[in-house]
Amino acid sequence: MNSCSLPSHSYWLLDSGANEHICSYLPHFTSLYPIKPVNVTLPNNTTVDIDQAGTIIFSPQFYLTNVLYSPTFKLNLMSVAKVC
Repeated sequence: MNSCSLPSHSYWLLDSGANEHICSYLPHFTSLYPIKPVNVTLPNNTTVDIDQAGTIIFSPQFYLTNVLYSPTFKLNLMSVAKVC
C-alpha cells in the first residue's frame, strides 16, 4: 500500500504556525473530555467552535495531551511549539 492510498485521518502534519494540536478522527483519542468552547480558524478561513479535547497515544514514550477534537477539520495537526 503506498501512502497516497491512506485515508487523510492517518496523516499528521507538523505545523510550526499552529497554536494547538488538532485532530479530526475520534478513534485516535484514548480519552476525551469537555472543554470551555474555543473558536478555531481553519486554513480555509472558516471558524469552528471546539468543545472537546483529549489524549492521543502514539507509543508509550510519545503522546499528545490537550488535543482539540474537530470532526469538521479534515487534517490532523501537531503543533511544533507544543511538542517542543
